Formats: sequence, structure tokens, C-alpha cells
Amino acid sequence: MEFQYIGQGDSPPQHIVFMGYKFELGGTVDVEDEAAIAKLKGNQCFKFEFSDDSELESMRAELTAADVKVDGRWGEERLRAELAALGRDSL
Repeated sequence: MEFQYIGQGDSPPQHIVFMGYKFELGGTVDVEDEAAIAKLKGNQCFKFEFSDDSELESMRAELTAADVKVDGRWGEERLRAELAALGRDSL
């Protein structure tokens, strides 16, 4: 499940680490740990959306095939950016 760190207040931290996941302000992270998901869903500093796992897995596979070391916590936004850096369109 993808979570976006939106912060809180006028000047939230630019990044935080929560339950082993690093979040950049405005960025998304794909979280798979059920305990982390439960806590993040109740935290007003985060927004979440269900991700299409098959599409994310396809992007991860394409990057891995291109010898990119893929971090399993990368969400859709980061995967698409990595594909674009390789000059490839994402799915």
C-alpha cells in the first residue's frame, strides 16, 4: 500500500523515518509491513492509496532486468522516475 508523507503544520520536517521506512515530504513509499500499515492509516501526517501491485511488480522487474538495484519500499512515483531516468516509458 502506498503512503504519502504530507506532514503537519506550517513547517513539517522534510523527511522522517517511521518503522524503518524513510519518507520525504510529498513523496510516496510502498509499505508492505502490516503493523506499519495499521499505524500509518491512523496518522494524519500521511495519505494512502491502494496500489496496483501487478503494475508495480512489472516496473520493479523491468528495472531489475536493467541492473537497477530496486528498493522494495519504492512506490509508484519512484519506480516511474527510475524508468524515466533509463529513458523508458513506464507501463
